[in-house]
Amino acid sequence: MLKHKFKQHRAFTLVELLVVIAIIGILIGMLLPAVQSVRSAARKTACMNQLRQFGLANLNYESSHSHFPPGITDDDVDHRDALHSGFVFLLPFIEQNNLYDQIDLNQAWTAAANLFVGDVDIPLFSCPENQGTVQQNGGIEGQANDYAFSKGNDAFLTSRAPSGMFGVNSKVSFGQISDGSSNTFLMGEAASNPNLPAEAT
Repeated sequence: MLKHKFKQHRAFTLVELLVVIAIIGILIGMLLPAVQSVRSAARKTACMNQLRQFGLANLNYESSHSHFPPGITDDDVDHRDALHSGFVFLLPFIEQNNLYDQIDLNQAWTAAANLFVGDVDIPLFSCPENQGTVQQNGGIEGQANDYAFSKGNDAFLTSRAPSGMFGVNSKVSFGQISDGSSNTFLMGEAASNPNLPAEAT
C-alpha cells in the first residue's frame, strides 16, 4: 500500500502577518520624507535653471539693443496700469518670438488686443516649487510669474531714476553698472502664489 507523503507548509499566524505589515508601514514612512525631499530639491533646481535662462535672455537682449530691457514701460505716473512688463521684451530671447510678434506694444497689456497674452502658459515663468495663479489689476487673471527684476532700494516701481537695474522706461547699459556686473543683482525669485507657505518662500 502506497503512502502519500504530504509536505506540511507552516502558515503565517495573524500576529506574524501584523508584524510584517507594521514593518512595511515603518519602511514606507521612512521612505516618503526622503522621496519628498528629492522631489523638492529637483523642483528648486528647476527654478534655479529657469532663473539662469532669464539671465542669458537679459544678456542677449543687451547684446542686441545695447541696454537691458526696462522694468516696465509706461506713459504716465500711475504705474498700476503700466503698458508692458520687461518680461514682454524678453520673449524673443526665450524662444517666444511668435507670441511677441502678436503683441501690440502701443497698447497696454490690459487692452482687448493684448489680453490673450495672459492666457498663454509659458512654463519658464512658473517655478515648479510655487505652482500658483494670481489675479492682477482688478481681477484680470494673468500667468503667474515667479521671477522679478531688481529695482534696487525701491521695492516698487517709481518714475525717478532706479537704484537697481530696472525701472520705469529704463535703458541701463553695462557701462552704467558702476559696481560691476558680477557684483550687481539682476533678477531673483519672487513667488506669486499668495497661499504659498512661508517656509517654502
